[in-house]
Amino acid sequence: MVLASAYDQEPPIFIGNGQVRLPMPGSFEFTIAGEPTDTGDALQRLRRSAANPYDVFQQFRLNGTDENGREWSLGWVTPKVGEITDRRWNLTGSTESLSTLVDHGYEVHGPDSVELAFLAPMREPIGQMMARFVRLELEDKRSVREFRLSVLETELHFSYEPQDGLLWVTAPTSPALNHPFADGWLAEPLRILFGQLIFPRLVARNFQTRSTVWLRRSPKYHGHAGFAALWAAQVVKGDAAAFWKLYAGLLTLIAQARGADGHPDMQAHKITRFYEEIIQAARGSRWVWALTLASTVEGLAKMLFMRREKKAIHVLERLKSSGLLTPRQVASWREMRNSVMHGHLISPWSTAEEDERLLDLANLVHALTFKIVDRAPSLI
Repeated sequence: MVLASAYDQEPPIFIGNGQVRLPMPGSFEFTIAGEPTDTGDALQRLRRSAANPYDVFQQFRLNGTDENGREWSLGWVTPKVGEITDRRWNLTGSTESLSTLVDHGYEVHGPDSVELAFLAPMREPIGQMMARFVRLELEDKRSVREFRLSVLETELHFSYEPQDGLLWVTAPTSPALNHPFADGWLAEPLRILFGQLIFPRLVARNFQTRSTVWLRRSPKYHGHAGFAALWAAQVVKGDAAAFWKLYAGLLTLIAQARGADGHPDMQAHKITRFYEEIIQAARGSRWVWALTLASTVEGLAKMLFMRREKKAIHVLERLKSSGLLTPRQVASWREMRNSVMHGHLISPWSTAEEDERLLDLANLVHALTFKIVDRAPSLI
């Protein structure tokens, strides 16, 4: 293993042997017993790294070669110094992912494509839905669960393995679904639909003669985030066609969004980020739930502004008049927003009245999301 400067052209700072451990799907830990190439320089760089935690160029790059000779990149890290014996320094830390380059050789010329593997255990709603919505088919005398979805000028292939709790999503790239954005876009609808921080455990960006493969962090599922799930708000929950139509609508909205410069953004779509905040808020107090839901409603309403409208409440009133929102939902938002935004605490324990208001806010979020997806072509 080699610890080097964040700048590619500089020589190694530590060289030694080490390990990468995956104690949980959501974390990577490394240990390296390394020898500094220049002790004084190494000490200065370690001090600068600790003093500038937000400056990535003051951190280190960690690379390694495994027992089979394959080279891996572990990204930017901030190592901590442990025991020092002789010239061996024990360094530890965490990293976000592992990646490697796979050379297929010039004799292989496949289409550019993307492959994703998600952890989708049967005990979680995503596993239960995939077992229902990814149909059972017979392939080479064995049963597999597969589904194909035509969207964004390509065909997505979903394959679910219930026994391993793995959902595979693969697709050839296209002008509308291309590298390096495709793997991020394909995952975002799943976070919105299931109200969980669903990120792929494995990602492969395949080119004609090579692939870049990542093993990434996959946060654990959170039992109290069910109110964030868009699919839970769907009236016909057992309708597979409705599920895939909604996934395709979300994916199209996400993939066709453009930044101020007219180009796609590597960051998640604004709607996805709103849902991620709600999912994170589920780990907090009920007051945090209320704050996050009320703010999300306002943010989504702004995405539906018409020229004459200057406030979120005007959007909500218009949608109430059209029948998309109920009077109680709008009243709950107005009351909750005005209360929590001005520092008024709500009950830390469950009460029937406040639970109804919180659910009204969650349903408002879902109704606005459905409206934005329906209007997607006019919003892009």
